[in-house]
Amino acid sequence: MEEQINEKNRSAKTDIINTSTNTTEKEHEEKSINIKKTNIKNFFLISPLNSRIISSIALNLQEIINENLMNIKYSYKKGDPFYTLHLPLISLENYIKRIFYFTKIDISTLIISIIYIDTFCDNNRYILCLNNIHRIIIASLILSIKFNEDFSFGNDYYTKICNFSVDLLNRLEYEFYVMMNFKLMVNEDIYRKYYAYFNRD
Repeated sequence: MEEQINEKNRSAKTDIINTSTNTTEKEHEEKSINIKKTNIKNFFLISPLNSRIISSIALNLQEIINENLMNIKYSYKKGDPFYTLHLPLISLENYIKRIFYFTKIDISTLIISIIYIDTFCDNNRYILCLNNIHRIIIASLILSIKFNEDFSFGNDYYTKICNFSVDLLNRLEYEFYVMMNFKLMVNEDIYRKYYAYFNRD
């Protein structure tokens, strides 16, 4: 089991460093979706269970941001690639649902990405706010996808979902990975606790 996890970590690291796109049948099929013209009704195709978990995750992130806004003054650090003055005109919940819908990932991948965000913030004393959360989410999700999923798109596909340039997305992914100390493995007990928390009634 440990050898499989280590092999998955090595594979993920290779994927992160090599951001070129490998064309596959699944990718052609997914790219046939018109990402730019997202119909909010598509989000209803997400299962009720997954939709509830996504809503719980979005609410939790929003509560953290609100608490930070009330109690902590965010200080912009020069060169912070995650901070932007241009806020996306989409709610956190719909932003996560949009990524979830167009990537067809497993819910476990999303939960792992939230564990990454918590680890990222704890390790670097990083403060979440409205100006960085969208970039943090996509960076953590791309790493989680490459670690946890059997298939992942090239970063040029993800740019169509989040409307970032390939260069910016590559930088966000790499910076997040570095600030995670290149560690993507998640303890199974921690995963279960997160899943139970976001799946609570």
